[in-house]
Amino acid sequence: AGAGTTFVITKHGNLFSCGVGRYGILGHGDDISIQMPRQIMSLLKFRVKSVAAGHSHAVALLFTGRIWLWGRNHVGQLGLGFESKYDPSDVSAPMEKKTSQGIELEVNKNQKYYNPQHLTYFEETENVLQIACGLNHTLALVHVVNKNLTEKQVIYVWGDDSRG
Repeated sequence: AGAGTTFVITKHGNLFSCGVGRYGILGHGDDISIQMPRQIMSLLKFRVKSVAAGHSHAVALLFTGRIWLWGRNHVGQLGLGFESKYDPSDVSAPMEKKTSQGIELEVNKNQKYYNPQHLTYFEETENVLQIACGLNHTLALVHVVNKNLTEKQVIYVWGDDSRG
């Protein structure tokens, strides 16, 4: 769980949350704090496998291998593009910018997403296996099948990298 938040996944894959609601971290479409767990309705039609939370953002991994993120995005920890949306929907993939260090994802660093958003960056040949959050960053372990049908696992990290 995150700072002052609790997430519960039922045996049927339904996700509930409660606690401090700042920045929309509870995923209920607002920043209201609640004491009793309440189901995250925008993920009702999906089966959630796992959830991770940072200080002010959260990510859910579905059994389909897709991920949904919500909460604060002030340092790009959601990995979402430049569009501002407050309703659950697919959002555009982050913009790629080639650097001498490899590929860097450009993100909208000042948005808050009060409802879960589908990160569409990963292709159909990529399946997210695990997720984790740090204070202001997110990680995904991804199974990738290349065009020549070789397989590998890759770790993607996005958000604040000011401390390593």
